[in-house]
Amino acid sequence: MMSRVEQLARDYNRHPYLKEPGNSAKSRLKALYDILDVLAEVCQEVSSKLLWQAEEGHYELKDKWRNKLRDLLIAD
Repeated sequence: MMSRVEQLARDYNRHPYLKEPGNSAKSRLKALYDILDVLAEVCQEVSSKLLWQAEEGHYELKDKWRNKLRDLLIAD
């Protein structure tokens, strides 16, 4: 997922109207960077094994991270 968001951010950096005032590309690019920041935090916590809760081989994100990502990924 992180690599896909990075690719989207690179694509938005090349957007022809990025520097025009009032264009939504700049706000979408900022949202992508926010998502990347959250995903990086999640990956960091995964590596410290504090984030995952395992029950019979099933893994879930804790509510904190699930809600944070949902808020960033679902548009208003």
